[in-house]
Amino acid sequence: LIFEGKEKEVLNTYREIYNQGVEPKIFINDFLELLYYFKNINSLDIDGTNFSLNDKEFKKIQEISGKVNNETLILFWQFTIKTLEELDIVSNQHLSIEMFLIRLMHPLKQTYMPSFLATDFGIASLCMAMPMV
Repeated sequence: LIFEGKEKEVLNTYREIYNQGVEPKIFINDFLELLYYFKNINSLDIDGTNFSLNDKEFKKIQEISGKVNNETLILFWQFTIKTLEELDIVSNQHLSIEMFLIRLMHPLKQTYMPSFLATDFGIASLCMAMPMV
């Protein structure tokens, strides 16, 4: 959804997650974990003790990671770390996360996104589909 620039759907999906009780810092940390998996999935072992993905999630991340370029993942990582820092400053963390999601969509639409990602896969789509811990 983020790569497709579907702002309203992205925000509605986030609000559903938030309304289920997932705090903004937990959401951001889970998002960072997904970015790490996308970047490093080929060097991870699904049978390893520090791996919290099931087989289906592992395969989905492998599939998507081959289609997302490293520059995009690094840009997402930087935006996410910046947002994590902002959460300690802002009074409404929920709104900060919404702005974070909007910021991810807009620069990517024109500069950083490979054309096939516009219609295929999106990090946020997987993030939204994965259960939050």
